[in-house]
Amino acid sequence: MKREPRWPIPAHDFDAGPVDAAGMAGAKRLHRRFLGSKSCGIRRSKIAFRPTIGDFSVGEDAPQESLAVTVDHVGNALDFGRVETDTYNFHSRFGSYMTLPPVPASFYWSHETWGAALRCRPLEPFAQHLFTTRQLQLPSADAWRALASAMSVPASRIVSLDQVHGRAVVHVDRNVASQTLDEMHNDRPRADAVISDAPDVALVVRAADCVPLLIADTRTGAVAAVHAGWRGTAARVAVAAIEEMQRQFRTRATDLVVAIGPAIGPCCYEVGSDLVDAFAAAGHERYLIERWFMTPRERKMRLDVVGANRDQLILAGVREDNVHACGLCTAMHLDVLTSFRAEQAAAGRIAGAIRASAPTNPG
Repeated sequence: MKREPRWPIPAHDFDAGPVDAAGMAGAKRLHRRFLGSKSCGIRRSKIAFRPTIGDFSVGEDAPQESLAVTVDHVGNALDFGRVETDTYNFHSRFGSYMTLPPVPASFYWSHETWGAALRCRPLEPFAQHLFTTRQLQLPSADAWRALASAMSVPASRIVSLDQVHGRAVVHVDRNVASQTLDEMHNDRPRADAVISDAPDVALVVRAADCVPLLIADTRTGAVAAVHAGWRGTAARVAVAAIEEMQRQFRTRATDLVVAIGPAIGPCCYEVGSDLVDAFAAAGHERYLIERWFMTPRERKMRLDVVGANRDQLILAGVREDNVHACGLCTAMHLDVLTSFRAEQAAAGRIAGAIRASAPTNPG
């Protein structure tokens, strides 16, 4: 497939310092150390190796002690995003230029007009949704129309955001007029999460390493789409979305189902100690910081940004078995996904889209 020219892209969360090395080099080192062979740069194995979780220490250290130094010496084994280890369901019927990577049984690949999309089985009964691949060339007008068609809404009923790596949440009322939505789409609100209970509106977030999260309230039918880079994760943007759903729709965290789409994994996300300090300054507990920042044998610190969002959701009251991560690292599947860390300005964007459904039990 011939690559189309990319549009100008602003500074990206995963391009901002501090970083110690390019992600692909880290992946190759990891491959060599753990698998004893040379990496081809893109992981295509039919079965992903099972994640190993180290013992996470919980300490009562004095608050003035340097967290960066302490975490730098934590010898946790890598935890690859708490990937579900059920049998993989790999579909080979998509005879395109790309080889679709295997996903857990809680996810599956669907065929859309533009190519492949990823869907979450546990979320499907409660909200129409999908995660796109690089086959959909956002943000062209044709791509927006194709996405709207896949979500069964008019193009005028798509809401996307001017994502700023914060924790602001936009509420789209179910009575919002089409003209207002058009204005929102053309002059996007500056936020990283959007919520709605309008069944004729599709909420969209874009990502190219950051974590796209799609959330559905099984009781009220309300939904949320969240974009979480490391800054948004430090600011607890996913929790902010849940808190706003609780205010607007009386959502109960125990009724939520969450799908976490493709994002950069700890295999490729090498970071500096300044990020540890940023998470500490945001008030995260020490034991969580030690859990999210890992130092493998080569001593390069890595951030498990998917695992951090998953833990935050569970701490906010979402049931652990209702949080589903696809386990796909964007930097390891460049023929299917997009990665700003690996591709820089040439990177496109994938999208996570969701729309509300009628409440099943509004009481």
